[in-house]
Amino acid sequence: MLKEVEGHSDPQPPDKRSIEEDKGSTAEKLAKQYNVSPKTIKRDATLAEAVNAICEVSPEVRQKILSGETKINKKELKELAVKPKEVIEATAQQIEEGTYEKKKPAARKSAIDRSKKPNIILINCDDLGYGDLGCYGSTRNKTPNIDRLAAYGTVFTNFYMAAPVCSASRAAMLTGCYPRRVGFPGVLFPGQAIGLNPDESCMARMFKHEDYATMIIGKWHCGDQPEFLPANHGFDHYFGIPYSNDMGRQQGREAPWRCPLPLMKDTEVIQQQPDLAGITERYTQRAVEFIRDNRDKPFFLYWAHMYVHLPHYAPDTFIKQSGNGDFGAVMACLDWSVGALIAELGRLGLENDTMILFTSDNGGRTTHGGSNGELRGAKASHGKAGSGFRALYTNPIIFLQV
Repeated sequence: MLKEVEGHSDPQPPDKRSIEEDKGSTAEKLAKQYNVSPKTIKRDATLAEAVNAICEVSPEVRQKILSGETKINKKELKELAVKPKEVIEATAQQIEEGTYEKKKPAARKSAIDRSKKPNIILINCDDLGYGDLGCYGSTRNKTPNIDRLAAYGTVFTNFYMAAPVCSASRAAMLTGCYPRRVGFPGVLFPGQAIGLNPDESCMARMFKHEDYATMIIGKWHCGDQPEFLPANHGFDHYFGIPYSNDMGRQQGREAPWRCPLPLMKDTEVIQQQPDLAGITERYTQRAVEFIRDNRDKPFFLYWAHMYVHLPHYAPDTFIKQSGNGDFGAVMACLDWSVGALIAELGRLGLENDTMILFTSDNGGRTTHGGSNGELRGAKASHGKAGSGFRALYTNPIIFLQV
């Protein structure tokens, strides 16, 4: 049964109405104050939420922030957005009375031990669109845990994968090579005699050379024949399905070439056609176990999520709570898994020693509830939405604002 992550409640989606009222005049003032464009202010839902929260206390507080009289910066505003209401009200009162003082970040930075090799967690989603996350303006999907990564980390708004489809994109990301350079013309299918050559330099092998524990969880999709599997590319362990979740024999997909989806543990198939509505919970449990087992040494975890690739399978808990159909449900489940990971890192005291990179293999389909925001095109296209994606980078995942 899915459990809530302690300390990670689901806030309401950010509301940008108070920033967009007055036909953009507020956005223009904020843009001048924070030295960014009005367009950036309007689409920065996390900043919008923060400004709304603190300015609700009184018109005087709002005016002081917009005029620049109070030197509260954008990062401090974003941090306030996830604080309890009483903290926001106390800060607003300090601003109104003129007693607010900027925080000193020295204590936060001193918690980071630069002599240690950082743990690395690479979260790679499947077909996640440019406009599907709350921290990038989505009001249809609930992603509070991922939004926190954005609030405390670095957000890339002009980030590209090397291909607009999964296999080629993943091979390029893992090797740092163009897809055709490593023999990937596009999408691989079950049983093909094509895959990532073991002689290629994969990032997992590079981490192994630095004495990292390595693991991949989820979708591999770089070849399902024995010589192409993760064990031959520097990964100590593998737990997942070697290709897309739509390539099995689900209901309505009984073509002769389809085989039952194989759930693999390292190099062995341990189950055929697992319940895909529960697979993310199993992935999350295995990720937590890997982190616990390697808490005393550096580790590299490559978590290649099934979500949000079609067909959509989500636990009933998230389906009942979704405001965006099955798509909103799988987004909520994806966010829950990220929250569970964050909670475990905090419990083990590893939050200051761990870097998380969150991205997607390519753009979204823009159907079935997904969105690519203001970008043209979609998955498998050469428009910006095909391979362009916003990426989150955190180091560490909590209390670091770059």
